[in-house]
Amino acid sequence: MADRLPPHAIVQLRECPVCRRTLAAVYREFGSVDEVQQWMDSDRPEDDIPVLSLPCPKCDGPGVSPPATHIALYVDGEMVGPATEIGSWVLPVTGPGASGPVELSPEQVAAEDAAHYVFSRWPPEVFAEFVEAYATLAVSSGKHRSVWRRWDGQAWQEALAEAGLPAPPSEVECRRLAEEHARELMGAWARVLVRDIQRTGLRAWAARAPEEHDPWTVEFVLSGIPLPEGLESVRTEALGRLVKRPEQGEAALWRRLRSLQGELDRARSRAAELSRRLEEERRLRAELEKKIASLSGEIRRLRDELAAAGQASRPGGISRREEWKALIDELRTRVKELERKLGEEVPAPPGHELPAPAPTPTPGPGDEALLGRLAGRTVAVVGGPWSRFPDGDWPCRVVHWDGWREEGLERAVSEADVVVVVSSHVSHRAYWAARAEALYQEKPLALTDHTHPRLMLLAAARCVGEGGGR
Repeated sequence: MADRLPPHAIVQLRECPVCRRTLAAVYREFGSVDEVQQWMDSDRPEDDIPVLSLPCPKCDGPGVSPPATHIALYVDGEMVGPATEIGSWVLPVTGPGASGPVELSPEQVAAEDAAHYVFSRWPPEVFAEFVEAYATLAVSSGKHRSVWRRWDGQAWQEALAEAGLPAPPSEVECRRLAEEHARELMGAWARVLVRDIQRTGLRAWAARAPEEHDPWTVEFVLSGIPLPEGLESVRTEALGRLVKRPEQGEAALWRRLRSLQGELDRARSRAAELSRRLEEERRLRAELEKKIASLSGEIRRLRDELAAAGQASRPGGISRREEWKALIDELRTRVKELERKLGEEVPAPPGHELPAPAPTPTPGPGDEALLGRLAGRTVAVVGGPWSRFPDGDWPCRVVHWDGWREEGLERAVSEADVVVVVSSHVSHRAYWAARAEALYQEKPLALTDHTHPRLMLLAAARCVGEGGGR
């Protein structure tokens, strides 16, 4: 994989869990080693790094975009140190919508970057008291020897140079010189540690500190180094993660701190998983709603064509109306299935009738004769501001479907000679369902926004008199 990458670059990685292939994407490319060093030495706040998608061309299907899981720096074609896990404590991701057990908001990242920018510019005088305390306690308690045991050749050179001491020709001479100047050497080492933290950041230093330094130094630095207010939360979390057997402070307090840190990690993991599930549910819901809208539009188109075509037939003896009916049946079945998957909840119907019914309209000339057209007929009323059609001296039988129940529409329309839809008091869904059912059963259809029973029946009578729907 490395031979296909630029020699100097920041690379994001992911291993396919199926074929175990390592996938890589270049986030940033450098022209030379000097450019890499300039970027590492830059004291500006670090920009947020977006997490790239790395689908496996062999195992991941279309539309699948799994994110990268690690990030690494390559210099001269070789990875510098181990790859860092994206979303881990040392490299949290910025939300929302990013996956990872540790997520920070953009505001948290900006505040932490600004605090580190201030911290990186603090002069050595700010840390003088901390350096003195480290050197004094290390020598007085004999901890300096355990510190030295973790030093490699480079650490010895840095400490001796910082203390202004010459590098002895042999290890025996080096140990003797160190014992003679233990306090100066430990103070010099504390200054080296401070500069390292200022350069790399507290998160990065705390992540690699257990492997590079003795436990006492890690605990002392994390608990005692001066920090801006914006980095105090990082200090607390680092202590909770890394300090296992504290040698200073109250043991019970440290145990509680580690316990709280464990709870925070578990809560973050649950939050990240719930966030991913929520995004997936939103995506599926959007797809289902899009399909429902598309199918509803197709139903409306077919219904309009059905109404316009009338009784037109095609060659071969197959009625176009019958063909459209079959299409409407299929589309309605698909819509119901999608609505079931979507889990659409229809609001509960009103539990009582309106307290003040609409006033009785003034009879107009010819109204009685018009209502006479309904004698002996059955009228299906869909919707309305009441749960049951009001009783009255009507010339016809009235069946009512309130629009809130799932069942009852087909039966009401089949019993009726004419259908009236109260468009002002019915849901959008019930409105279109009633229109489709009336057209399907070839029943005259009247639309009205009046809520008085008499005016509704007059609309049905006009529809019957005109011989069709409107």
